[in-house]
Amino acid sequence: MSNTSQRGCEIAWNTSQNLFKLFLCDIGLLASQMSSTVRLEFLQGGELSANWGSILENAVAQELTVHGIKLRYFDKAKYGEVDFLLSTPQGVLPVKTKPGNGYESHRALSNIMDVREWEVDRAIVLCKENVRLSKRIAYLPWYAVMLLHEER
Repeated sequence: MSNTSQRGCEIAWNTSQNLFKLFLCDIGLLASQMSSTVRLEFLQGGELSANWGSILENAVAQELTVHGIKLRYFDKAKYGEVDFLLSTPQGVLPVKTKPGNGYESHRALSNIMDVREWEVDRAIVLCKENVRLSKRIAYLPWYAVMLLHEER
């Protein structure tokens, strides 16, 4: 099954192939589907809470797709949700997008990195802060998504 649809959307698959997320390929189209209040907050750069997270995740998905990266994610009740999984020579690299100040809180990343059998020894959090490495997690500014790639 192709991971790009005919309607300008991108699909992110879960490994079970029966769970998926749908992303619009244009942030403007996504914002136009929101209520007028949310659109106004978005344009004014105000605090958007959960809505900003969905817009940010969609923007990251759009950028990864442009770079030819197949969108995959992880979501299990026991561990939590990780927005994107990249395949690298060193193994799986989980990527989480965080819109607000609580970017150091990422239960799902910590949970999956604690499962020894999965051998996930590093992760990336895309956030509004500057570049910083803390133990096994690299905190990168949102725009750094343009530097992410997978092994081909």
